[in-house]
Amino acid sequence: MSTFVSVTDDYLAAQIDRAVRRLVYAAPGVGKATAEALLRAMQRDPFSLTIILDSDEDACRVGYGEPEALKFLHDAASHHQFALRRQTGLRIGMLVRDDESLIWAPTPRSIEAERGAQQPNGVMLSGSSVQALETAVGADQSDVLPSNAEIGREPLTLEELEATVKELIENPPEPFDLARKTRVFSTRFQYVEFEVRGAEWTGRKIKLSSLLLNADLPESVQDILETQIRPFAVANDINFNVPLVVHGRPAYEENGERMMVPATQADVMKIWDEIKGRYLRQVKGFGWLIRRDSLEAFRLEIAAYEEALRSWVGSFRSHVKKDEDQLIKGIVDSIADRVKRSGPSNKLKSIDLDSEVRRGLDRLRVIEPKVRIVLKNISWESSRDAEFLDAIQRALPSAELEGWFEEFTAVRQRAAGAT
Repeated sequence: MSTFVSVTDDYLAAQIDRAVRRLVYAAPGVGKATAEALLRAMQRDPFSLTIILDSDEDACRVGYGEPEALKFLHDAASHHQFALRRQTGLRIGMLVRDDESLIWAPTPRSIEAERGAQQPNGVMLSGSSVQALETAVGADQSDVLPSNAEIGREPLTLEELEATVKELIENPPEPFDLARKTRVFSTRFQYVEFEVRGAEWTGRKIKLSSLLLNADLPESVQDILETQIRPFAVANDINFNVPLVVHGRPAYEENGERMMVPATQADVMKIWDEIKGRYLRQVKGFGWLIRRDSLEAFRLEIAAYEEALRSWVGSFRSHVKKDEDQLIKGIVDSIADRVKRSGPSNKLKSIDLDSEVRRGLDRLRVIEPKVRIVLKNISWESSRDAEFLDAIQRALPSAELEGWFEEFTAVRQRAAGAT
């Protein structure tokens, strides 16, 4: 007898059929061959049989067993009035057969294919370990009541099992083959959506009433003209000291302190453009891509960039805050001149120009500087879309695409009719 074994659905069924006196089966779920073997075990007399399952539908969705097999076992237990037991979250398998016991790691079929002959995932034991396992689960022939067992203390009622089967029928799990194909072609790249927030200060605008900004124009054209002000446009070339970032990494002085360098807003944005150039590839019409194996380095560089961005924005805010009253006065005086040229207007008498401009500036200070990124997987359907294939081939070098659309049908795809 081998100690390390490859545990498959057929292997489990064969072990169950060999049981003569007693059998304990505890696992997240069951395959079709295993369920049929457990039915045959229910029909033996006299025979000690204990079955413990995870009745949660998510166990089937991950691939621990099959919905059809669970329904088959439900019908068999109902017909033979056999009491099943439940252990939520169970993720190991145990089979006690007469004087031998098997412990194995169940295969999540939504992620991996069935085990091969030379891929052991179980250990076969015998001797005193059998009795210890029976005691732990409160098997029929042990002196421990099910309510005092380590696992499977609760009964799995046929009503609960029927509800799980019903959910799986109405909302079946995705085909396992499709899930494995997705894992193959999506391992190299991901879509990434990004947004640099709170950075473009010199180009930001405050919106004021069209009546104020266009008061000296004819009413017929007032509402169709731009009604925004760029209060910080004159600060476009101002330098502030920020932490130096070299090739996306923070730079330090010999004494360990951060190295500082003067930078304009354009210099700070250039750092972000360089990071994008190193890691992101634009697929026109579809979005930006990043290699999965570059994500960690990408996030590290974003963290260094955000430090420089926050430093520049903080310095800029302090600078404009110092001259805020003068800035507001200049804007208010310009608007007042236009209002005077427009002639008397009852609509403008109740408007406080100073307050209106200050509120507009306050609204600009809400967004904190940050880089927001959202990662999304590429769907299996995209690998079949001719337009997408053409776009990605234009965006990426041929070396990057090697193996990109390879499908492991011989190894990973379940054959038609297989269980």
